[in-house]
Amino acid sequence: MKEKIPIRLCIVSSMRTIDHSKMQSFELSQSSSFGDELEQVVLLLHGKKFSKNKLKNNVHVYTIPSIEHKSWIWFGLSIILTHFLTFPILIRIIKKYKINLIRSDDSIINGLPSVLAAKFLKIPIIT
Repeated sequence: MKEKIPIRLCIVSSMRTIDHSKMQSFELSQSSSFGDELEQVVLLLHGKKFSKNKLKNNVHVYTIPSIEHKSWIWFGLSIILTHFLTFPILIRIIKKYKINLIRSDDSIINGLPSVLAAKFLKIPIIT
């Protein structure tokens, strides 16, 4: 059996969806393929709970609740709420799985909490 690369990656995705079980996303397929090569992969999504029936043992998925409204005011509030919800969840995930690399999909919605967590815990980040 091939030895895995000793990287414990946390992917912080900005994708928001109501039903993760019906989607075929780039993030899910990428996390699964990273699971073949890396020691541990944790994917952080926005939306409702995720069913992990098609993922590998070393790939974990967490979800952050998000507000979905069509108003610009609610959209702005949801971004601010996302910052406050993502940071403590991300810190817990990093400590629980001993994450040694963070990858954030964007620099606005998840970038700030990811950069703060990376600076706070002194681990590298890719945005």
